[in-house]
Amino acid sequence: MQKKHLIPSTIHQTTFNESFIPLVDRYKQLETPFMLTDLDSIKENCIAFKRALPQVKLYYAVKALYSPEIVKFISKDVDGFDVASLKEIRDLLACGVEPNALNFSNPVKSSDSIKKAYRLGVKMFAFQSLSELAKLQLQAPGASVYVRVRLKDLPSFVPLSEKFGCNPEEAVDLMLYAQRVGLKPVGLTFHVGSQLLDHDAWEGSIKFANKIIRQAQ
Repeated sequence: MQKKHLIPSTIHQTTFNESFIPLVDRYKQLETPFMLTDLDSIKENCIAFKRALPQVKLYYAVKALYSPEIVKFISKDVDGFDVASLKEIRDLLACGVEPNALNFSNPVKSSDSIKKAYRLGVKMFAFQSLSELAKLQLQAPGASVYVRVRLKDLPSFVPLSEKFGCNPEEAVDLMLYAQRVGLKPVGLTFHVGSQLLDHDAWEGSIKFANKIIRQAQ
């Protein structure tokens, strides 16, 4: 299947770049589906995000939209990449991304995936349970880890906040245990779901995460 890549969007609203209409006309005779992606829009969103939050490191979530063209085009505009599988790790390494720029954020991984990712140079892993910490302790000794925390009652179009994650009251104990077994707890992660447009819900989730971090300190 022939592909072109275009995502006409900004951080604040979806827009359409009319200059791409001729491209649609050019490829509409293809017998298979295709996608056009505006690489400049993706880069502009990365730059705008970092300008708005200069104290925050930006990691591009590969599972949201992957292509080698995107990775190479924005590699200097992000601090790293968020990956969810061994396949994504290998794809990014093939694009020239350094393994220390990858966060393995799937909180439930096989021992084999952890071992292979660690051997490839990945040193940052998410977890959500004691059983996951046991795998990390064995297969990725000394790695940096961050706990996935479950959030509740967020008004997302596609709720994902409760799909993974430990209960909030378990997070601190899990991080302390990670430290005891030789891992390096560096923070926490959460998922607000897809298309959360309520600014107050974002703010509340961030404040909630900060509260847990302060408790752990």
